[in-house]
Amino acid sequence: MFRLGVVCRIVATMFAFAGAGVDPAFAVDPTAAWVADDEVLALAPGSGGLLYLGGWFERIGPRTGSGIVLDPALGAVEPGWPEVDGEISTAVPDGSGGFFVAGAFEHVGGVPRAHLAHLLADRTLDAAWDPRPDGTPAAMALDGPTLYVGGSFTRIGGLPREGLAAVDARSGAATGWDPGPVSSPTALVVAGGSVYVAGAFSSVAGALRRCLAAFDVATGALTPFDPEPNDAVNALAFSGGVLYAGGTFDTIGGHSRSRLAALDAVTGAVTDWNPSADDTVTALTLGGGTVYAVGDFTHIGLQARLHAAAIDTLTGAPTPWRHDGSVSAVSVADGTVFAGGTDGVAQLDGFGAVVRRWGAGAQVKALAAGGGKLYVGGSFEAFELQPRRHFAAVDTANGTLAAWAPTSDRAPYLLAVSGSTVYAGGYFTTLDGHRHRYLGGLDATTGASRAWDPGIDGEPGELVVHGRTLYASGGFERVEGHVRSGLAAFDAGSGALLPWNPHANGGVGAIAVQGGRVYVAGGFSRIGGKKRHRLAALTVSRGRATRWAPRITGDPYSLAVSGSTVYLGGDITRIGDRRRRWLGAIDARTGRPTAWHPRVDANVLRPVVADGFLYADARFPRREPVQVAAFALPSGRLTAWQPETGLGYVSALAASGGVVYTATTFEGGGFDRGSHIFAFPGP
Repeated sequence: MFRLGVVCRIVATMFAFAGAGVDPAFAVDPTAAWVADDEVLALAPGSGGLLYLGGWFERIGPRTGSGIVLDPALGAVEPGWPEVDGEISTAVPDGSGGFFVAGAFEHVGGVPRAHLAHLLADRTLDAAWDPRPDGTPAAMALDGPTLYVGGSFTRIGGLPREGLAAVDARSGAATGWDPGPVSSPTALVVAGGSVYVAGAFSSVAGALRRCLAAFDVATGALTPFDPEPNDAVNALAFSGGVLYAGGTFDTIGGHSRSRLAALDAVTGAVTDWNPSADDTVTALTLGGGTVYAVGDFTHIGLQARLHAAAIDTLTGAPTPWRHDGSVSAVSVADGTVFAGGTDGVAQLDGFGAVVRRWGAGAQVKALAAGGGKLYVGGSFEAFELQPRRHFAAVDTANGTLAAWAPTSDRAPYLLAVSGSTVYAGGYFTTLDGHRHRYLGGLDATTGASRAWDPGIDGEPGELVVHGRTLYASGGFERVEGHVRSGLAAFDAGSGALLPWNPHANGGVGAIAVQGGRVYVAGGFSRIGGKKRHRLAALTVSRGRATRWAPRITGDPYSLAVSGSTVYLGGDITRIGDRRRRWLGAIDARTGRPTAWHPRVDANVLRPVVADGFLYADARFPRREPVQVAAFALPSGRLTAWQPETGLGYVSALAASGGVVYTATTFEGGGFDRGSHIFAFPGP
C-alpha cells in the first residue's frame, strides 16, 4: 500500500477522462528526451536546471532513435540528424552526403515515414521522397538515380511491386522496372548491367531460381545466371566481375562450398575460391583485396575466427586479421574497418583490434559509410548510454547527463530536494557503499552520501519537503530508535528527527502540506489522537488531528493540495455522499466533496500541483497515446494540453518552473524494460 509506484504500475495503465468543457486537443512536443535501460521510478527537479532521477536503471543517455551518424575523424556522434522511431535494418549512402534508411519504423523526425526514408546531407528529412512500402525492406542498392529495394512489401512508390522494385532516388516513385514477384529477398547488388538478388526463395518472376537470381538492369528480364545454391544466400558483394555470396548453403553451382563462394558474375560458374565457414554467414563487404564476412561461424577453413573474418580475395585463406565478438554488420571506409553488433560499433585496426568504440550496449544491425560519415542503425533507443546505478541527474538546459552519479544496492523510488541535499527513499540498504536502510541523503552536487541515516524499520511511502521540514510516510514503526508509527518529520537541513509524532495505527502512503496542515492518506483508522478513516489533516506544530474528517469509501493512494482544495486519488468509489471513482476533490475547510468530477477509469499516480495546474497521469480515448493531463486551477477544467509520452505507462511525474517531467516505462528498443524521460513545456 505504501509504495505508490508499485500500486500505480499495477493499475494505472488505462485511463479515460470524460469531462465537460474539454478544449480541442493539441500536441505538445518535448524539449528534451533521455532513455534509461530500466524503470525510472522517481523524478525531482533541483536547482541549476538539474533533474534528479531514481529507479532500477543502470545506464542512461540522450534519446537518439535507432539511427545515428558518426564522424569517425572526430570520433563523435553528429547531432541534429532526424530521429528514427523504430528498428533500422539496412542503410546505404546517397552519394551526396546523405543516406537512405529502411526498417520497421513509422516516423522519422516526427514525420510519418513507413519503412523507408531519405536523410539529406543537411541533416533534414527529404520531405518530397516517400515511397511508402507496405512491408519492411531488407536490402537496398543504389545505382545512379535509381534505388533498388528488396523486402517483404507488395506495394512501393505508388505501384504494385512484390518483393523487388526500383525507386527513383529523387522523387520516390516506382520506376517502370518490374521484374515480377520475388519472395522476401535479403541481399541486393547492382553490377555489370545486372541486379543480383539473394534470399531463401525457390522461384522468381514465375521461373525456377533457388536463393540467387539476376535481372537485367534495363529491362527487368530474368538473366540466365543460375548458380542453384541448395540453401539460403544471405549476403552478396561484388568486385572485378566476381560475385561473392554468403549464407547457409553447402553446395552452389554444382560444387561443394560451405557457406561462402565466389561466382563468375556473368555465367554463375563457381571459382576456386573456397574459404569454408563452419556456420551461417550473414553479411559481406569488400575492401582492399579482402572480403570481410560476419555470421555465426567459429572457424574459416581450419582457423578459428569467431563471428568475423577477413578473407583474401585471391587465395580464399583467412588473413591474420581477426575480431572475435558478436558482429552483425561490417563496413569499410577509406581503408578503415567498422564492425557493429550487440555492443555498439567499433573502429578496428589492421589486425582487427578495437581502436575506438561507440554506443556500448547498443544493438547495431546496419552500417553505411559515405561522404566521410558512417551511418549506424539498429534496434536501440539511445546510442550512447552512460553508467548510472539507480541514480542520475540530467541537465535540462542542454540535454546532457550530469556528472552526479551516486550508487545504491537497490532502487530508490522516492526523491525530494532540499537545498544542497537530495533525500532518497526506496528498497536500498546502502548508498555509495554506506549503510542507509530505506532512507538516505545525498549531496546534490557531488552525489556523496550524507551521514544522515534515520534507521527506519520499514519501507517509506512518500517524502515531502515543506519549508525546513522533511516529512516521511510509510509502513515503519520506529525511526532512530524512537516510536514513529507511519509518519515522521525531520529538519530538512540537518536531518535531525523532530518531535512531531501523529502516531498512526496503520501505514501512511501519501502526504500533502499547505497552510499549517499536513494532509495524509493511508490504511489507518486512528491518527493524531483521533479516529480518522484513511484520511486526515494534521497540525504542522504538534501533529494533532484537526476537525477535518471526510468520509471516503475505498483505499486512497495519492494527495495534492491547492488553495482550498485537496485532490485525492486511489482505489476509491465515494467521497462523502458523492460517487467519485479513482480521482476526486475535497474542500480543505469543510471536508465535503467538491463538484469536480473528472470520471477517471483507473488509479492515478500522485497528482502534482505546479504553476497553476493539477497534473495527473491519464489516458484519453480520443487522445491516445496521451497519458498525462493538465487541469487548470482553481476551476479544474481539463486543458487541451496533450504531451506525447509514447507507449508504455507513466512511472514518474514531476513539474516545476513551467516544465512537466515524465518517465514512461516501455518494453522493447533493445531493452527488456526501459524508460523514456521527457521534459514538456506546460500549458
